[in-house]
Amino acid sequence: LQQLYKLVAFIAYIVCIPLTFFSNELVVSLYGESFSEAGIMLSTLVWAGFFVGLATVREAYIYTMNLTKQQLVITIMCAVLNIVLNLILIPIYQGFGAVLATLFCQAFGTIASSIIFKSLRGNGVMMFKAAMNPNPF
Repeated sequence: LQQLYKLVAFIAYIVCIPLTFFSNELVVSLYGESFSEAGIMLSTLVWAGFFVGLATVREAYIYTMNLTKQQLVITIMCAVLNIVLNLILIPIYQGFGAVLATLFCQAFGTIASSIIFKSLRGNGVMMFKAAMNPNPF
């Protein structure tokens, strides 16, 4: 499981780091200058994918260990949090507010759930290790 977390983190870094720096150029080249503000949104939102990848590995563990009730609680918590954050952040920051809400909720769902639920703490430690040292080889 640790090796899978490392592999997912490794792949996520390969995708996230370049997109963080080159998202503006990518958006402008694909959609034109009128969409240039979407570059900053993409460079931020791509990091939600990092947490999604780790959570996907954790979900395999959750289903294998029959911890689906905890997954339901995590999903409901994240949905409610996302709605609340969208209601707060979108009026202030428009589209970027939605990006921030999504990024925060993905991080919260991945990290906080590993702290809240004792049965997932070992996975939280493995995710942290993978994020700090993503070398799967």
